[in-house]
Amino acid sequence: MPEVSKKYRKKLDEVKLLLEAINFDNRQNIDLTGWSILALQDHKPQQTKAGFNSLAEGASIRDILDFCRACGTNYAENTRESLRKLSIKYLVDAGIVIRNHDDPGRPTNSAKTNYILNQEFLKILVTKGKEKTKLINAWKKKYSADTETDNWRRDKSLRVTFDEFHYQIHPSPHNYLSKIAVEKFLPAIEEQFEILYFSDTDDKSLHIADSLKDFLGAGFDVHKHMPDLVAYGTKSKTLFFIESIASAGEINDLRKKELDELFPVQTGTKRRYISVFMDRKVFRKFSETISNGTEAWIVNKVPHIISFRPLNT
Repeated sequence: MPEVSKKYRKKLDEVKLLLEAINFDNRQNIDLTGWSILALQDHKPQQTKAGFNSLAEGASIRDILDFCRACGTNYAENTRESLRKLSIKYLVDAGIVIRNHDDPGRPTNSAKTNYILNQEFLKILVTKGKEKTKLINAWKKKYSADTETDNWRRDKSLRVTFDEFHYQIHPSPHNYLSKIAVEKFLPAIEEQFEILYFSDTDDKSLHIADSLKDFLGAGFDVHKHMPDLVAYGTKSKTLFFIESIASAGEINDLRKKELDELFPVQTGTKRRYISVFMDRKVFRKFSETISNGTEAWIVNKVPHIISFRPLNT
């Protein structure tokens, strides 16, 4: 193994202890994995090979390897494949690292493929003391080996939390998917976001943010055409239209058209259309009708995000 500079040894050891604390696979809890996390935490301004302004905003495998060398390691050029197979692959699988946050449909072998830290993991990384312990316990509970299906069935008083709001919602599979979208998927890909609209099975107008009207066209009707969930990424300036699919309601061509009529396109605002499924079995029932230009989020199967982007875009 390469000799690690003393300056970074303490940081490296702290990262590996954190990985151990959240039950990361011990076989992959190696120096190379620790360096990957330190690289993706680096906010120092620089133009990355992945096209971003810092490693924390999006780093390629080569960017990560270059960071390691700058810190005093002597990793060889052929370490890139080991980095990919022994570290990054498992970090992505564990939810610690997000691949291609800017374009989930991008092929892994693309020159633009990049990686960022899950914002929830980053928060644990920079937090100290008792609060860090709380965050670690919350992570383990959220990313445990138990299936999400079993979790919602056990929870007879389902609750969802976002921003400063705490709601008790009907404990249905439909509502559980919306909860997962809010509490797991969105925090993993968006550093800052606002929930503009959240629909409960029993209350379509459970949560309507004042700022929702800034994006709507004329004739808003909470009982007509609204998706289950609307969110806005405040940093990426992205609108998320999310449908939770327990038995029906995927974003097909007609549904996408309805959403575009309800939310007129605005200059400078990006859009993502997402159908959320519990597992691939349910997803397969709708895979032929899901519209191009949308995504599927699958709770119980890695990779969790499937893009239906046309080849010419």
